[in-house]
Amino acid sequence: MGMGNFITFVSKEFIENIRTKRILVIACVFLFFAVSSPLLARYIAEFLGLFAGMDELTEGLMLAMPTPHWSDAYTQFYGNLAQVGAFTIILVFIGIILREKRTGTADLVLTKGLTPTVFVLAKFAAAAVVTVTLTLISLGVSHLYTLLLFGEAGSIADVLISGLVFSVFLVLLLGVTMFLSAMVKGTGTGAVLGIAAYFLLAISTSIVSIGPIRIGQHSPGALMLSPIEIAMGFSRPGLPLAVLNSLVITALALWGAVRLTAHKQL
Repeated sequence: MGMGNFITFVSKEFIENIRTKRILVIACVFLFFAVSSPLLARYIAEFLGLFAGMDELTEGLMLAMPTPHWSDAYTQFYGNLAQVGAFTIILVFIGIILREKRTGTADLVLTKGLTPTVFVLAKFAAAAVVTVTLTLISLGVSHLYTLLLFGEAGSIADVLISGLVFSVFLVLLLGVTMFLSAMVKGTGTGAVLGIAAYFLLAISTSIVSIGPIRIGQHSPGALMLSPIEIAMGFSRPGLPLAVLNSLVITALALWGAVRLTAHKQL
């Protein structure tokens, strides 16, 4: 299959993502947190007083709270996307291959000359572009809203790098999700396994070291929340290796998805 066929199939996947409202779902979730995170960071004390009532306990809690800082907006934003956003990516794309296997569309296109490699990589490319684009757009909205509410929002360069780093984590989740979508026979099973993989990545960051190797800071799971520190202008030890490990695991997951797709074609 040539590059032209690859681009054609990627275009088809973009249309499919629009038709199935995958883009709309992800955009709604990500943009909701882009707006609500700076707002909550700025007015958390007022929100507590509004919903809890201004009794002595609430007043004491409000006085004890630190003065809101612009970095709190990024803490809220990435904290929410690392959980709800990540689960959204898994649930939205877990059927990306499985659904076509069920309907027989996969068998049809594969028997018409489309290779399993192009089939899988085109789906991944379209999903990755959608995910990364919406991540960076929502981050841009959050940055502007933070600037509006706090008067400052950190270095644009640091914020952009933080978004790219977080995008690597989401792309890793996409790769794992596609592997599971090619492997399982039901979306429920795939979703459970995908969420289990997410928690495994999260737990891996708590493993301090195995011998001379510091596992936690080099784990792909470190990319979940390290963007917070990056957006604040702090360096993150072990970040380059964590990014490299994420890309390697993503490539292996896609290779596995291709092999599974090819095997089930036989």
